[in-house]
Amino acid sequence: MRRPHSDLRESPVRIWKHSHGAVSLSEQERQKLLERSVLTIYRDTGKKQGEYFRAVMQPGDYVYLCHGNDIQLFGQITSNLENPNARWVERHYRCLRTCNGKRSTYGGPKKYWAPNANSPSRLVPSEELKTFEKLILLKFFHISLPELKQRRIEESVDDSLFEMLSDIDDKKYEEGRRKLILHERMERQRNRELVSDAKARFREKHQSLYCEVCGFNFSDKYGERGADFIEAHHRFPISKLTSKTLMKLKDLAMVCANCHRMLHRHPWVSVEELRDLVEGAAK
Repeated sequence: MRRPHSDLRESPVRIWKHSHGAVSLSEQERQKLLERSVLTIYRDTGKKQGEYFRAVMQPGDYVYLCHGNDIQLFGQITSNLENPNARWVERHYRCLRTCNGKRSTYGGPKKYWAPNANSPSRLVPSEELKTFEKLILLKFFHISLPELKQRRIEESVDDSLFEMLSDIDDKKYEEGRRKLILHERMERQRNRELVSDAKARFREKHQSLYCEVCGFNFSDKYGERGADFIEAHHRFPISKLTSKTLMKLKDLAMVCANCHRMLHRHPWVSVEELRDLVEGAAK
């Protein structure tokens, strides 16, 4: 019999059910948790639920939050375990979709990962993801599994930046090389030389690094700590690249972290389209 840890690692999309129940948390406490975008659980909750929340759940996993049969939201874990030695441990998440009104009540069959089960925190097993998609994901949030898988690929991009000088505008780079992950998922691998050279060329041309969408300059805001910091965005979705794709410096845009997230939100928009949105919102 496969252990839950193994099932979690090998699943292409990992989704958890999490419940903030009325027995252990008051209405006021639950509202404060919603305001803070925090999930919490008693560290020693039975049936290894506390253990799995602490040791198996990880940033990037998806989660839907409920209270009894009322489904509240669908989100993504953004933090490692916080206050690990406390009686009540926490993880932060970001909300992707909310579920409000009469249509938020679950009335489907009883599953141990469904709202009508007495389980604070449960992983939806990979073999039941299609059932979960039908009963909850599509019905309450209008999201499909393929959309989540695509999102995982796009967000797996490593945006680490490296300092190198380059004055070669027409140099071509290999992009989209593949590497093997533990659960045999093929993940696109960034060409770090391309990112470094693109940053250096942008700095050489503009005398500073700033966001091409909103104009934010980390150095102006954070001083020495923000010097030479910026993120690189592929104008062409990296998930669609192959090992034969050749990229140029002009295929990358310099953006701040906020605009980078907005560019990667489904559906994708171009740097120019997002710039127009920002400028329009400022008027």
